[in-house]
Amino acid sequence: MLEQDSKIFIKKLEELVGHPLKDIGPLVNSLTHRSYVNEIGSPDLEDNERLEFLGDSVLDLIISDELMHKFPQEREGTLSKYRSAIVNERSLASAAKAMDLGSYLKLGRGEELTAGREKDSILANAFEAVVAAIYVSEGLRDAGVFVLHHLKQAITSVQGISETLDYKTSLQELTQKVLKTTPNYVLTYEGGPDHDKVFESQVLINDHIYGRGRAKSKKDSEQLSAMEALRVLEEEIGKMG
Repeated sequence: MLEQDSKIFIKKLEELVGHPLKDIGPLVNSLTHRSYVNEIGSPDLEDNERLEFLGDSVLDLIISDELMHKFPQEREGTLSKYRSAIVNERSLASAAKAMDLGSYLKLGRGEELTAGREKDSILANAFEAVVAAIYVSEGLRDAGVFVLHHLKQAITSVQGISETLDYKTSLQELTQKVLKTTPNYVLTYEGGPDHDKVFESQVLINDHIYGRGRAKSKKDSEQLSAMEALRVLEEEIGKMG
């Protein structure tokens, strides 16, 4: 029997795409976290990790296509930068929070007790899983309707957002100018299943740790560590001045 929360979520999706969904099974799976499946222990239950894996690729395709049409004069490097500004954990989690996706998730008791419905990683993964579920059930068009509706603001403001993304370049320029040296990035951790890898990086300046970053790619973890290092270094320079 379909739970009330799932019914509400599916009804909202049907209103968005403009027709009844052919297959609600994938949508139910997309809202089911592995902690819930592990706790219930039913062989009939499936969590959203496989859908998350597919959703990542579907999301990239939809956003890439939208950016190609929206910015016909931009080159590949700039378009990749724009896509990174839109398709990342923070952006997807923000979109998930705006649509209150967390309230529809099935979580185990452990995640409930640790505010799992508010965790960026769980919300971003669930958003990707929902994208895949719509794609599997209804096709690419409806998946695109969902994605472009909920990421509209991120797409609209992507040029301004992306200007702040290249923290590594900004940090290198600052360290060379002020300290006459360059930052050194060290990968300190790489783990997790193949479809959900986690990377942690540190950035060192003159052998001192200035920043740490954790993300789903080495590149993004370095960017986050550079962002933190920029803040710390700028504070130090401000005190010196």
